Amino acid sequence: ILRPLSGEKIREVITGPAHKKGVSFENDEMLKLLVESTAQADGGLPLLQFALAELWEVKTGDVITARALESIGGVEGALARHADHVLSRLQSEQRLVARRILMNLVTVEGTRARRIEDELVREGAPAKTALEALVRGRLLVARDTPEGAAYEVAHEALIKGWGTLKRWLEENAEARAVKGRLEASTAEWLRLGKSRDALW
Repeated sequence: ILRPLSGEKIREVITGPAHKKGVSFENDEMLKLLVESTAQADGGLPLLQFALAELWEVKTGDVITARALESIGGVEGALARHADHVLSRLQSEQRLVARRILMNLVTVEGTRARRIEDELVREGAPAKTALEALVRGRLLVARDTPEGAAYEVAHEALIKGWGTLKRWLEENAEARAVKGRLEASTAEWLRLGKSRDALW
């Protein structure tokens, strides 16, 4: 079991790679804010990783500024802001499909689920386009499995810290709970050799 990083170690995680590339942070207050936000956030390190990648993209020369940190929404806001931006670039039909795909990749307990492509692209071309956009936008990751490509949410932090996805999950909590029970019963029915006694 890994213990959480101390503030000093978080600071080292932030400054070490930047200094190796000759990049500095504008001031110490900014570093303190990054450290505190990471330490207090649920799933802080993945959020920090994403925020630092975003800051790297918007840095001015060899300096990462406080204004850049503000522009990306800070440690907690960076991932949510980026995720909303990825969705906004989709056409309305694709956005609806993306919503369904994202919700299907979260368990009823609120953890990441892994699903194969065939389970996610039932709507044909719009679903395929939405799925590809979510992967390109780094909201989903794809892995090769014996059944084909399988997808999952890239960061647990998206489930906990992205307001849009949280709202969708809350609005559909009842239907998702029923679906979860049905999927569990189906798996049990198949395990029992499609026994008639195991049917609802």
